Amino acid sequence: MAADLSLDFATAVPGSVADKNGLGTGFTSVQANSSGDAYDLSLINLDTASSSLVLTATQGSNAAANNLKNALQVAVDTITQPFRISTRIKGPVTNLNAAYKQGGIFVGANQDNYAKLVVVNDGKGLKLQFYNEKNGIGTSIGEIKNLNWAGINTLDLYLTGNPQTKTLTAAYRVNSNTALPTSLQSFQLPSNAGQSLFADATTSRAGILAFTGQSKKVDVTFDYFGVNSLGSANPDFNQINWSNGAAMPVGRTEAGSAIADGKLFVFGGYSGSWRPSSRSDVYNPQTNTWSQIADLPKPVNHIGTAVDGKNIYIAGGYVAKDPVGQIFATKDVWKYNIDTNSWSPMPALPEARASGGLAVVNGKLHFFGGADINRQDKGNHWTLDLNGGTSWNAAAPFPNPRTHMGDVVLGGKIYAIGGQHDVDENLVTQSSVHVWDPANPSEWREVASLPKARSHISSSTFVMDGKIIVAGGEFAHEKFSADVTAYDPLSNTWQELTPLPQARLAGIAASFGNKILFTGGHPAFSATSFQGSPVINNQQNQKALYRINVGSSSAYTDSLGNTWSPDTGLFNPQFAPALNGGPFNPTPAIANTLDDTLYQSFRGKVGDNNTPIGSRVLSLNLPINTPQSVDVRLHFAELYYGAPGRAAGGAGKRVFDVIAEGQTVLQNFDIFAASGGALNAVVVPINGIQVNDGTLNLQFAAQQDFASIAAIEVLSASS
Repeated sequence: MAADLSLDFATAVPGSVADKNGLGTGFTSVQANSSGDAYDLSLINLDTASSSLVLTATQGSNAAANNLKNALQVAVDTITQPFRISTRIKGPVTNLNAAYKQGGIFVGANQDNYAKLVVVNDGKGLKLQFYNEKNGIGTSIGEIKNLNWAGINTLDLYLTGNPQTKTLTAAYRVNSNTALPTSLQSFQLPSNAGQSLFADATTSRAGILAFTGQSKKVDVTFDYFGVNSLGSANPDFNQINWSNGAAMPVGRTEAGSAIADGKLFVFGGYSGSWRPSSRSDVYNPQTNTWSQIADLPKPVNHIGTAVDGKNIYIAGGYVAKDPVGQIFATKDVWKYNIDTNSWSPMPALPEARASGGLAVVNGKLHFFGGADINRQDKGNHWTLDLNGGTSWNAAAPFPNPRTHMGDVVLGGKIYAIGGQHDVDENLVTQSSVHVWDPANPSEWREVASLPKARSHISSSTFVMDGKIIVAGGEFAHEKFSADVTAYDPLSNTWQELTPLPQARLAGIAASFGNKILFTGGHPAFSATSFQGSPVINNQQNQKALYRINVGSSSAYTDSLGNTWSPDTGLFNPQFAPALNGGPFNPTPAIANTLDDTLYQSFRGKVGDNNTPIGSRVLSLNLPINTPQSVDVRLHFAELYYGAPGRAAGGAGKRVFDVIAEGQTVLQNFDIFAASGGALNAVVVPINGIQVNDGTLNLQFAAQQDFASIAAIEVLSASS
């Protein structure tokens, strides 16, 4: 996938689509419309002081007339690997107070082929709508209506795509910087119909939009827009399960590291004694094995490392001094090519440095910070053109000069994280986080600081699914850290994750797909590795009020140890039969779940084919103690249309509404379309249902054929 993009609207981006004041917004084009007036810069306002982009929407549409203005977009590759498109809308959203006023994000090829997730007024009130249009024909995939719209300060919207399965998932988050996104709905396109959403960057676009339908102008304020390539199609987690990983061949600390070609490369460090080492190794996550590669040209540690394709660069460091000891800085810069397993010299740094940052952005190598040969902190920032440059050039000075910091490139920007002043017993750890943006090359901008000052994180800071993760380090001299902390550029906040099993400083950390590896570090020149498996604990503050296995007469214990009760006597009318997969396959295997049993029975058939559609309503009334807000998880699987030995499959065969407390919360729902076919599990969350009368009322009202519900969870709303 193309490089990740992160727009926080704090800086104008030269050469991009301009606003009314001539400031570049960061978007590279405007979606064409049928009226030929798609771009009106007078309605775009980039406010860098408040880090926001305001779109003033005019009358228009991208659903019918295709006369939408100012749908700002960028080219994206959505076919190579999983991806996420995200935005933050600033509240209030109650100014969307008339029919079809809306704002949100989209992905697709053009106005006739796209998917969008928007907050929209449908003429009756506000809702979140997940909408898809294919060849000019639009369908609402999923909706949520009953959020506390007046209380929204921030609304985060996410579209996450898996090109392998051609599945797009919509999710949202309200008034939080740390909560996991709540899934609204997923849908899977037919294999021959996904070109507009899953394509290379010559076709696919992603961006933000706002429009008003036939009402007056309205402002929609965006705080952030990002596009991220993902290691897996499930990027959200708030905990990590740690276990033992493959140990390094030799223990080491203060080593340099880099991810290239899907492997982890480790260079030098201290290994068994406080003298620099020249040993280098590579870890292959596919085989879970380590192999030795070509030694460094000189024994070295405290290096900066950066990657550009098949080349890994190292700069500065402590170098070994014969016969013993070390020299505390060097000008040396080297390039390692992973295909040839060989080293070659690069133009030397202007001055000797160690413990600085190194990064590649737009074909230039950046070195910043670090200490000189006398171990004095320095704020120089130099760049080298990798396309034939022969010398380093001065660039924007690095603020708060420091060493032993973490540094990564995310969204085309360099992040320098934490670090320390001075060394050994005199060191003072730092919490500062600074960003260098090529759109504003003359300065480093400060963003949210680390929750705790920390250093010795040079090789244990990495990017995973659009976030920066820092593992281990040092709080003060000989005060080692086990903390694992994640930075989200969308919210500009840090979140604490599950700590390492052991406190380590100057270790090495990296991610591979949906796995994390932490290895090495001090104390004791460790070779021990930990493997981290991210896990979701989205319901950690929620109490289950009901778990019902619909259509079953016996209790069931699921893969997480939760008990689901039978539904005996709960539904009205009670003559609605309990059904299963049918006489040829009563307990079919169900995809997308570990709990097939929950989806192998269902209810929904009210009467027969002569029963009027308006009478095909299945009701469920559940007592709820005291007035409270509840979250509902509805579990579905299509066991009839498209299942082996049953009726022919296809979208539109079974369509129904879900009504909660008198409000339609899921409209024209089609299990087959939502889950991608028969015998596939799909879970739909309906959050924030306010129950004031002591009873939760749910109805499943058929629009085509009969409704079908396989299992229901009712949870107390998150605190």
